[in-house]
Amino acid sequence: MPFPLMIEEGAWRRLAARYETELELWRSNEAFHLIVIATFGVSAAGIAAVEEVALMVVNENWLPFEDIHELRLLEKLSHLKRKSVKGLRFNLPRDAPIVSVTLPEQKPAPVAMFIVPASAGEEYEPALAEMIEARPEITPWVWRVADGDIPRLP
Repeated sequence: MPFPLMIEEGAWRRLAARYETELELWRSNEAFHLIVIATFGVSAAGIAAVEEVALMVVNENWLPFEDIHELRLLEKLSHLKRKSVKGLRFNLPRDAPIVSVTLPEQKPAPVAMFIVPASAGEEYEPALAEMIEARPEITPWVWRVADGDIPRLP
């Protein structure tokens, strides 16, 4: 950029706390990238200051991932060279289930792949069951991390 971009110390502390996981993942491997999206304003003095910011960590193939388990799933799927669609969390809380990856061309039905973290609370499994029941036309695949290694892929 042709000008410096400032972020006040308090805003940086809030950002570092909110995106602690993403920053930790990014720092763990030089092949990972950190994508930053921000809005900023320019003061009368010409100083650009960040107003809002979001971070997303991606692997060497620019695929976003939330944790090491999802990264492992993405790596396994990439070796299979099958079409997959990566789900994104957007505004959902971290403790809510999401479809990590969808295999849209799987036969006889598309597959929705879920990863249940070892730290999942009591509400997680009922919410996951509700998601699965809402889409009977899609075959669920569930990896419960606390139960062990990644299950056999469909």
